[in-house]
Amino acid sequence: MKNKRFSFNLIVAYDLTYNKTKATDYTKISSEIIEQIESSRFIGRTSIKDEIDYLAQENIVSDNEAHIIFGKGYAARRNAVLYNAIKYKMDY
Repeated sequence: MKNKRFSFNLIVAYDLTYNKTKATDYTKISSEIIEQIESSRFIGRTSIKDEIDYLAQENIVSDNEAHIIFGKGYAARRNAVLYNAIKYKMDY
């Protein structure tokens, strides 16, 4: 049952170099959970690279700044999740 006041969205940023994982380790979600959420976004290396290229090309941030924000490690993945939440107007 969808609540009109709330929208639950799933954003997962993953790193395939972590413990030799594969994309499905992060993207395989049970159908029960899928039914409960409004949307899901999975952020891997390609989507991060595309966003870095876009931000630099549009002169929103420099290429160097974008790589600092979305580089490697836990903080960079957290930044990618927060950035996507802001980009898609998710406020909580």
